[in-house]
Amino acid sequence: MTWKKKKNKNIYLFGFSISHVSRSMQFIILSSNLFIFTITYGLVQELVTVKMASRRLGLFISVCQFLGYTIWSFVLSMRYPKKEYGISRNIPFLTYLCLSVLRAIDVNITNLSMQYLNYPTKTIIKSSRVAFTILTGQITGKKYKGIDYFIAFVIVAGLVIFLHADSSASVVFHPLGICMLVSVLHQNLVVFCVLNYFLL
Repeated sequence: MTWKKKKNKNIYLFGFSISHVSRSMQFIILSSNLFIFTITYGLVQELVTVKMASRRLGLFISVCQFLGYTIWSFVLSMRYPKKEYGISRNIPFLTYLCLSVLRAIDVNITNLSMQYLNYPTKTIIKSSRVAFTILTGQITGKKYKGIDYFIAFVIVAGLVIFLHADSSASVVFHPLGICMLVSVLHQNLVVFCVLNYFLL
């Protein structure tokens, strides 16, 4: 999918245009919604996975999660004016299918890893994907600034310190959970490379 840029590109949130407000206000609205929904997602996921399902039923929770994605995508597709962006689809269907399968595996393994790790550990490990992104960029020849490498180093160092402390203090910690999440991060690298190839 490629996006043809327009001079007066409209910005939509939940199918409603927020282009009439200033760019500063747009940033505040979008970042606030991102923060609110990320926190809500984390709380609900921990409630369902840990409290209600007792760290079991990972695949069932993944199915429910994708059902929610499907319903919400359908609702937005009915409201979202695609013509505003001049969308032209030129990505092969097989590529869509492969990316969907990788995304499904990503969600399933992430939910299953909750059997072996507590929620904060899972979140911190998945948040370290910036280091994997920089690693992939190096492989593909992309250049980064020194501050980017420094941030990646600080994230990885913090992750190592946290995991060391968590392994001795948490009753829910197993190296298998870490391996599962590392495999998810590698899948994210594949998706990142494919999207860069088609969209950039």
